[in-house]
Amino acid sequence: MPKGAVEHWTSFSSGWCGAWSLAMASTVPSTSPATRASTSADERSGGFILVAVEKVLRATSRSVSSRWCGDTSQVTSTPRHLLLTDREVAESTFSTATKMKPPLRSAADVEALVAGLVDGTVDAIASDHAPHHPDEKDVQFSTAPFGILGLETTVSLCLDRLVRPGVLELGRLVELLSTGPARVLDLPGGSLAPGAPADLTLIDLERQVTVRAGEFRSKSRNTPFEGWTLTGAAVGTLLDGEPVRLP
Repeated sequence: MPKGAVEHWTSFSSGWCGAWSLAMASTVPSTSPATRASTSADERSGGFILVAVEKVLRATSRSVSSRWCGDTSQVTSTPRHLLLTDREVAESTFSTATKMKPPLRSAADVEALVAGLVDGTVDAIASDHAPHHPDEKDVQFSTAPFGILGLETTVSLCLDRLVRPGVLELGRLVELLSTGPARVLDLPGGSLAPGAPADLTLIDLERQVTVRAGEFRSKSRNTPFEGWTLTGAAVGTLLDGEPVRLP
């Protein structure tokens, strides 16, 4: 992360999952005073703050977001927060695969985040890959660690649930997964411009995949998307122009 950058999770950092955690008195407001204080300090210091899936996106215009967070704020989201709501927690009978930080929120928040993808409020989509040993997650919901796998499902989830239904243009998704993150982190990649690093992901828009955690390359299995059938998948990777072949 660039010098002077601050990654901010406070607005979602306590509690479990939205309305369901509210019933157990264990959550905090989505736009907390701590987040506002951080953005204010950021403006004074000349750095920037990376705000993860903020509820401020209910006001989805860039002008409103900038006024609240400051022009140097960067906003990211993840596929899970774009596709799942806090009802998933109860409907899964409190599966620990639905325990994450930031926690899942309401349908209204999901709708606002998706709108933010379209209008430019959200700068990047992050996988927020958080693997845990199965034994760590095979406990009561209240004691399980936060986080789920994200790396192996991000592309397919976004293609199938955002691009194919026409919610998001393919070009915009490419931006959110490449040039957007590069811009946020001040990295040279994410572009096909002459001289740019030849780091590429090859995508088959018609490849159908079924999420099966047992077939993941990751040794972890903590995903709420088990059994989902998705169309569109990453089929190859180039790193500095050379094909990446996994063992």
